[in-house]
Amino acid sequence: MEKEKEEWESELEKSLIKLQGSCDCDAGALVIDGTAARQQYGLILIAGGYTVTHDSARSYIFDYTDNSVREGPSLITERWRHASVTLPNGDVVLFGGCDANNNQTTSSSCELFNAKRNSFSKIADMLEKREGPAAVLLRSGLVLIIGGYGNDYSDSCEFYHPENNTFTPSKAKMTTKRHGHTASLLPDGKVLVCGGHDKIYYIQTTEIYDPETDSFSAGPLMTVKRVDHQATTLSDGRILLTGGENAFSSDSTEIYDAATNSFASGPTMIDGRKSHFSVLLPDGSVLLSGGYSSFFIPRTELYDPSTNRFSLYENDLDMARDCSVSLF
Repeated sequence: MEKEKEEWESELEKSLIKLQGSCDCDAGALVIDGTAARQQYGLILIAGGYTVTHDSARSYIFDYTDNSVREGPSLITERWRHASVTLPNGDVVLFGGCDANNNQTTSSSCELFNAKRNSFSKIADMLEKREGPAAVLLRSGLVLIIGGYGNDYSDSCEFYHPENNTFTPSKAKMTTKRHGHTASLLPDGKVLVCGGHDKIYYIQTTEIYDPETDSFSAGPLMTVKRVDHQATTLSDGRILLTGGENAFSSDSTEIYDAATNSFASGPTMIDGRKSHFSVLLPDGSVLLSGGYSSFFIPRTELYDPSTNRFSLYENDLDMARDCSVSLF
């Protein structure tokens, strides 16, 4: 066990050196999805998700500096449609979701990926069961977990306190119950919540959470209704929304600009997809993979903000749908 730990730490050190030498950026200065977390090792954790084999306890480590994928440690609990957040120390927390092998039971369980030890461990349970929630690291260091499905569609929130591994309730209630939505930290420290499903309708509305008042207020309308989409904060602070479902899996995108508090249509993706993942890379591009339309989508694509276009990525990651992806 000690030898494996030493080998893993050596690999992490190599990855950090390789990342610093492969781009014009400081690995420690990369902001992850607009939050206060900083990437430590230049790697991506792809955890859980739903596959044709129902193997929802597996994880993969993707090293984008050499385009390699290796199998990661097994999760403590099978889960998909969960949320994940990277903490400032590079560890990753997984929140809720459901068990694909157990009648898709909605869960309140959580676990932590320790980057140095390359292992998952059980942590405290959330106060509520949540499938399809959104989670974001606030500037205070607390993690805000928003909405999702428990016994019903939820408008509630709760906080995770990483320093003592506890959850506490938020008094805030969203203006709309949401499931399959996204949450992104804005430059002023507020949180933009977009789309989702309210049990009856696909949602086009957004709302903004203010941590100073622990409350939500209405935000601007998206250009289209979206559920099971992705939101990625770009290097310039704008937020790219990709795909999702709006009667059918969508290949449309849009971009939110906090300066004008408005959305504008973006370029069309190569593949229409929902329940995929997207992640900001150090060069400012956005990697999208996984998800499905009427079938699983193996192709991976890359968004280039400088050209405002999507192109096929050199390697098809062929990952599951409804997994979580986290830089660490």
